[in-house]
Order: sequence, then C-alpha cells, then structure tokens
Amino acid sequence: MISMLGLILSSAISKPVSPPLDTILIGCIASLTGDNKPWGVDQMAGYQMAAGEVNNLGGIQGKKIILVAGDCASRPDMALTATEKVLENDVVAILGDCSSGNTIQISKAAAAKGIPVVACGATKPNLREFGNIFRVNYTDDVQGPAMATFASEKLHLHRVATFADSALPYSEKLNKDFTEHFKKLGGKVVASPTYESGSRNAPNYDKALKAIAKAKVDGIYMSGYFTEVGTISKRARALGIKAVFMGGDGWDSETILKDSSQKIVGGYFTNHFVADDPWPESKTFLAKWKQAHGGQVPNTTMAALGYDAMALTLDALKRTKDSDPKSLTEALEATIGFKGVSGNISLAGMNGNPPKRVIVVKITPKGASGWQSFAGALMPGDIK
Repeated sequence: MISMLGLILSSAISKPVSPPLDTILIGCIASLTGDNKPWGVDQMAGYQMAAGEVNNLGGIQGKKIILVAGDCASRPDMALTATEKVLENDVVAILGDCSSGNTIQISKAAAAKGIPVVACGATKPNLREFGNIFRVNYTDDVQGPAMATFASEKLHLHRVATFADSALPYSEKLNKDFTEHFKKLGGKVVASPTYESGSRNAPNYDKALKAIAKAKVDGIYMSGYFTEVGTISKRARALGIKAVFMGGDGWDSETILKDSSQKIVGGYFTNHFVADDPWPESKTFLAKWKQAHGGQVPNTTMAALGYDAMALTLDALKRTKDSDPKSLTEALEATIGFKGVSGNISLAGMNGNPPKRVIVVKITPKGASGWQSFAGALMPGDIK
C-alpha cells in the first residue's frame, strides 16, 4: 500500500502498518475534500515534497520517511476520525491541518497517545490548551494588528468599515483586533455590519453594503473566508463602492477571483507566503516547486506551510538520538532559528507559537507568477 512517494492513505489500510526498522512513519492530516480542499491539496503536496527531499538524501539516520495520510474532509468530526485511523499506525508525529477547528480535534486524539502535532496554517491563538501543538505559522493575534498597521502607514487610509462573519470565530477575532488597532493608530471605523455564513439561506449582503456606501469609507476590512468574500466584493463594486478591500489569510484561494468576477483585484490581505517574496528560502522553495509542477507556482500559501511543517519536523528528528515521539517533542520545543520558506521559526520558550513575519499581498489578475504579489512584510516589532 506504499506509493513511490512514500505515502499511505489511511483509509486504504485494513490493519495497522508495522514499519520496517529502516523507516519512520509520520501522520499527515489534510482537507483533501470539502470547502478547504484548495488548501488541503497544496498542504499535502508540501508535505510530500519536503519528505521526498530528505529521502533522496538517504533519509534520517539511514531510515526512510513514510507518510500515513488522512482526509479530514474540511470537518472537525472527520478530523478526529481520520486522526484516530492514522494513529492506529506507529507514527512519531501528526502534521495538519490548515483549520484550527480541525487541528483541535487532531490534537485531542494525538495527545492521548503522547504524539506531538505540528500545525500547518491553524491560527487560533490558544491551541496549546488542546494538546502538544507546535506551529510553523503566526497566530490570529497578529493578523488584525498587522493589517491595521499596513492600512494606516502604507495605504494611508483614515476612514474604514468592517464586514465580519458572525458565524466564524476566526473572522470575529480578526475584526475585533483590526478595529482596536486601527483606532489606536488614529483611524476611524465608521460602520461595522456583519453577515452569517453557513445559514440555510444565502446571505443578502446588499443592505449592509448600502450602509457602508453611505458612510463614504476609503477601505473595508472583510475578515471572513474566500467562500463569501468574493461575492461580497462583487456586490460592493456593483453598488458603486470604490474603497480598498482588505482581509486575512482566509482569502487565500484563487476561487476568490472567479467569485468576485475579478472585482477583488487590487485588494490586500495578510498571508504567509507569496511567489515573488524576496525572502531567500522562499525563492529556493519556489524554484524547486516549479520544477516539480510543470513551471506552475503554488495555488495557495498552504504549499509553503506544508513544506515548512514537514521540514521542521524532519529537522527536529535529525536532532534526536531515538526517533520516538517523546524525543521529537523535546527537539521541537528546543528549535531556534529554523529557516523556513515562510520565515524564521523559533519555538524555544514560545509555547509552540513562533514569532513570525506577516506578509501582506496584493491581489492581481492571474499571470505566470500567480494572482498575488508581494506588497510588504511586517516583522513582529513593526506591528503597532
């Protein structure tokens, strides 16, 4: 059941895999189906790429890396089920998922067996409450303040509105933090309507958008996911709103271009990776990715974060005497200055949350370099 890429799909396993002495099993959970599929597919490709590079160099301590994969189908209940299935095998770590809700369920199952989790894109600040979680990404504590700083100091916006998804804690958190920090920087937030995703009837955005239009704002911070923001931006332009659109990493799917009929072009959002980022490790990763994918750039930032999650885990394994979960946990906890594609990662004394640079990208029409361009990067000390 092991492919040439060293990947086992857990759903295809009829009984637990007993690894040969010359292999190390790592569990990988991703949203390979469902709403988050664009992220999950890129995430898994990043995992495989990083593991393949290490295997091509002889593995770790002479042992090949085998990935045991599970599909959480973009749902927390399925994340728990998929993780329990993967944990039937002798894995030393679990990697995944891009969603915080899914990652919480992954961690609950892993914690019961003393298995560390390396999160890929999960940004909820308090994940450590649910298990031994390490991440390669920043948390939601910095996304709102980072965009507020960028909006004030780089875009020179003074009068904005916010439009949050009241059904999504992620959106409400980003909205609250953006509002507080933008006001602290001297800006005004003059309208703050909300909508509710996931309801039985599709939301009607026009009433809220008409109120925003009447407020005459020069920017709108929309902290929800790409699944709604594309349509919202399309309706906003149809109502004559010319304000700059801004958001968080939940925008990171090319679907947003189609859903907005390109009306989102020119907007800005916080992200973790972009193809034209001048960061040296980013350039190296991009060259390797394009070589492996027919010259195409990654569709989403999860390709880079997936790669970083696997590369960090393997780097920590190299620093262990015994390739077991306890030794790996200690090595991850001691990580200082790991050079990731998305920025430097230090975990020592950080409770699993590395202080990371926040990238701001500008949405462009899709071209050879994708549909995002590098607009700036804020280091932790830059965020006001």
